[in-house]
Amino acid sequence: KMVVMSLLRPAFGQGARALLLRGSMNACKNQLALPAASTGAIRQMGGHNRIQIIPSRFEWDRWKDNMHFYLFLGFAPMGLLILYCNLFIGQATLADIPEDYEPMPWEYYKGPIERWFSKNVYDYEEKRYEITLHNLWEEGEKRKVRQLQKKVKQLMNDRQDYKAWYYVPIDKSRIDKAAAAQKEWAEDYTGGGRSS
Repeated sequence: KMVVMSLLRPAFGQGARALLLRGSMNACKNQLALPAASTGAIRQMGGHNRIQIIPSRFEWDRWKDNMHFYLFLGFAPMGLLILYCNLFIGQATLADIPEDYEPMPWEYYKGPIERWFSKNVYDYEEKRYEITLHNLWEEGEKRKVRQLQKKVKQLMNDRQDYKAWYYVPIDKSRIDKAAAAQKEWAEDYTGGGRSS
């Protein structure tokens, strides 16, 4: 019976199918409800229930999952370490210092985590102070060397008698003669050698 209905279904048009359905509904109103197998032959795919097309949330869900995973991956061991340090090691207590013992700089901190960071990660105050003093001394020495080089260059430029930045390879006797001639000219023409 079902096979025959399936074969005849394409032959019926939309209107004939609606008439059959309406007639069967009117006939069944006063009777008991038909079993589900008798109503299953008609396909009900064109109703109002449609698939709503929405943007995918895959990237957002994946990002949230990764965020929670990596946060937990970092915070869980950190929380366990802090719990262990506070429960089993505890805070430092004040005690008398022996006469021949000088405390290290990281021993002044109260918490175990602060002490560890002060000892292994950060530089303590005295070390930073010494590094700063060394840097200042080094810059002062560089400044002195630069001033000396500037003075030497200036003197070599003025005298022009040494092999260095301003050296031109000529005979030194010519430079001496030119300097003497210039001095003599200055005395003759500026009134240095005349008597009034």
